[in-house]
Amino acid sequence: ASHAVLLPDGITFSAGRSRRDWTDEHLAAIRDFYDRFTTSTDIFVNVGGAGKLSNEGGAIPLPQYLAATLEEREALKSGRKTISMVASERSLNAKFLGTLWQTLTTGPTASGSLLLDDLREKWQQAKPADAPKLATTIEQAQKQLWKFNSIGQLTEGGKQKIWMEPVSPIVTQQQVRLPLPATTGNPTLAIYLSADDLSDGREEDFVIWQRPRFEFKPDASGIAHPPILLRDIPGLVGKVQQTIDRELPRTTRYLEALAKIPGSDLSLDEIAKQDGLNAPLLKQWSSFVGIGRPAKRNIQGHFTTKQLRVHGHAEVNGWGPQTPNVLVNRSKEDISFLTLTVPARGVTMHPSPTQEAVAHWRSPLEGKVRIKGRVADVDDVCGNGAAWRVELLSESGTVTLAQGEFDNGGKATFQPKGEFTVRRGDVVSLVVNSRNKDHGCDTTHVELTLSEIDGKKRNWDLASEVVDRIVDSNPLPDSYGNTETWHFCATGNNPK
Repeated sequence: ASHAVLLPDGITFSAGRSRRDWTDEHLAAIRDFYDRFTTSTDIFVNVGGAGKLSNEGGAIPLPQYLAATLEEREALKSGRKTISMVASERSLNAKFLGTLWQTLTTGPTASGSLLLDDLREKWQQAKPADAPKLATTIEQAQKQLWKFNSIGQLTEGGKQKIWMEPVSPIVTQQQVRLPLPATTGNPTLAIYLSADDLSDGREEDFVIWQRPRFEFKPDASGIAHPPILLRDIPGLVGKVQQTIDRELPRTTRYLEALAKIPGSDLSLDEIAKQDGLNAPLLKQWSSFVGIGRPAKRNIQGHFTTKQLRVHGHAEVNGWGPQTPNVLVNRSKEDISFLTLTVPARGVTMHPSPTQEAVAHWRSPLEGKVRIKGRVADVDDVCGNGAAWRVELLSESGTVTLAQGEFDNGGKATFQPKGEFTVRRGDVVSLVVNSRNKDHGCDTTHVELTLSEIDGKKRNWDLASEVVDRIVDSNPLPDSYGNTETWHFCATGNNPK
């Protein structure tokens, strides 16, 4: 009697005695059914604090089904064979094969599907040997149209997330970056901006090209020219020539103005105003000849609020209120909460709409260093990505060594070319800020390493240096005993 299982339509008997046994038997039967028609595959999903694990699942062998539709295309169309016959001959699932056949042979409709219509056209022209290529096309589309959520996470409403959910590939805006090719001589380079109606008519098809502009890579000194809007090019060309015609004959006056600096308390702006000179141009002359006032190397905006831990994850702590903030994960495993993941032994920063999150390294040495690092989005559920830059603040002023942006789920590495001379007190800063003041889901994994070229050949690695003791103080000493080396700040108050 303990093995009897009551069903809506009668009684059956089970080898097990508990409801769990009976449930497992039914699940095993379901898995056995699907195993007959699937191949083993590993899809890795994020399982709470355990990191990414294989779901040990199966997938439909799509190339086999596509090959069946192509090899038996004429037989199925003529009626010499049925879907059931083909499925039986090839040990395929008749229902899925029928659905695939109907999808591929249905003609375009008025409402249409850009994706399916393209697939049908390719299938019509394909040969049996093209099945793997068609399967790859479908799999790429699936990756864009579906996503696997982290297991065990709740939404803000306290509801369990579904494991797999559809994703719309349609976006309302798209950033376009086009590297200009190197040219020789004086060729004409044409760039076209165009939009298409995607064959659905021109109704409501308004496209705005926002801020088309030229952006520049940093030069050998690490300085990047500010972006130039396309609309400003014609006027800018004329202004540049006017400036050259006006200022070049006054070169002697600029050099004479610089000669006043050692015996004067006036700033460069004040000297330029006093002598009737162009202030930005005087600063450029000052930088070129190496005469100028030393810049202050103050670090401002230190976090003062400790965010000691994230509820349920004592290994995660750091500085900041909500945003901006800096967090570390002391454990050897990735830790996920809400919609983000803090990598094992890693450091993350999150800006606010009006403030940047910054990690500063103040140089304890006189010498040369190499700089490298990485930034990566660790909250790819939402948001528009983030912007970042690396700066060197010395007595000569602030120089941008590297900068960029990444889209949602993106990442970037940086390793500015060459060696950088630093003096004791100079500051290297890694900055993360929101794009277009949209800071949602901008948690960014940051890596920063500074390597001494000569001398003791020491290395300062941000994560290794601060993960285990980030809340001890702000600023923090480094592992070599130098005080106030690492600083964590929120700025609109950039170092000056």
